[in-house]
Parts: sequence; C-alpha cells; structure tokens
Amino acid sequence: MEAQRERHQVIKVKSINDIKPQNNFVLCLRIKNNLKDRTKGGLIKVAESYHQNQYLSQNVERVFKVAALPDELEEVRGYWKTKMDLKVGDTVIVSYYDSLFSKVIKTDDGKEYRMILYYDIITAIRKNKLYPINGYLLFTPVYATFKSKIDLAKPAMRVIDYRYGYIEHTSYPNYYYTKSYGGDLDKDIDVKKGDTVIFLNEFKKFAPILEHSIHKTLDKEYYYCQRCKIAAKIA
Repeated sequence: MEAQRERHQVIKVKSINDIKPQNNFVLCLRIKNNLKDRTKGGLIKVAESYHQNQYLSQNVERVFKVAALPDELEEVRGYWKTKMDLKVGDTVIVSYYDSLFSKVIKTDDGKEYRMILYYDIITAIRKNKLYPINGYLLFTPVYATFKSKIDLAKPAMRVIDYRYGYIEHTSYPNYYYTKSYGGDLDKDIDVKKGDTVIFLNEFKKFAPILEHSIHKTLDKEYYYCQRCKIAAKIA
C-alpha cells in the first residue's frame, strides 16, 4: 500500500531470516497491489490519487501470505484466548484497520511485509479452502424486500437485512474473552454451516465485510462476526 500515512512506518532490512515475531504479531508478505489491480478488460480499477485521498477503506490491501509466526499466543486484555490456527504459507485476509496502520518492512530483494496482529486476522485460505480463525464465523447476507410507503409506484428494493446471516464457514470457538464483560461467551453457542442466525443489536444497520467488492478475490461476498454477536439461530 502506498497511502501517505503509511510511508512513515517503513523499516528496511536485508532479509526477514532473522525476524522473529513477538507479542502476538504475524509477519505477512504483501502479495497484492490494489493500485495495479485491473479488470478483465485491462482497465485499472482505482486511480492512485483516489486511493491516497478518500477511498482508503475500499482499496486497502487485506490479503497477505504468512511468512513467520510467534511461538505461541500470549494472553492480552481486551481480546480473547484462542488457539493458534495459522501455518506459514497460509494466505490470510485481515481487518481493514490493522492493514492500514500496520508496520511496513521492506527487504533488499524488493519484497514488502506487514506486521499484522494475530487477533486482526479473520480467515486463512489453505488449499483453496477458507479456515476462519479467532472464533470468527463467515456468513452471507439475508435479503429483504423494501417497498416505499411514500411513492407507491416506485419498484420494490431488495436490500440486506443485517439482523440475520446465513453461516457459510465456522472456526473453533474461542476459549474465553478478556474484555471487561469477561466470561466464556462462545460456550454453548452451537452454530454450523447452513444455519440462519439472528444477531445482536450491533448489526442493525451494517456488518463488517470481509472484502470490498472492488478487489474481491473470493467466490462470495462474505461478512464476519464472532459467536458472541449471535442472539439466536432459526431452527
């Protein structure tokens, strides 16, 4: 990524051979360049000026490859206790904010890396299969038909109903959360692929999306959440 706010975080090293991640950080290789991402017709999807000024949320690169891992995950207040599910060589999709503000490492051979916090990695891609981590669930949206009460002649609109989701991929439940409310919030929340779930109030108007549609690499438009955001499932 080449946005101005990141140019002040670059560290140059000869190679990554001597770098050992600590404090729950994962060393990730940059494998995409969204500024050079093109359509099938050969057109650049986004101009550099747009990327730098006002379209960061759409164009921040979120797909990387794991180059090095910490020996173990340390417990940190404000996150959760989970198992180490990643392997070196995994392709990963990370959160928007962690990618945007991550430390950049450049090596003499021209490669770029990011120091990504393990807790901000949403899913791994291994042998073309999705493996969510950190207790995340990947879901596709449920749609509702909306009819204008003012303009009755206006055609009905098909919109996402963010109160619901259709579970597509699951991960191991987190052991427990270390946030202020504490507790094992994943315990007894039994969800599996194919379930339709009802979310808590956080998702009334929107839910976090795994990839922006401009640079989508997966087969579907996935959203993500953890089990502690689920209020119920529809039998």
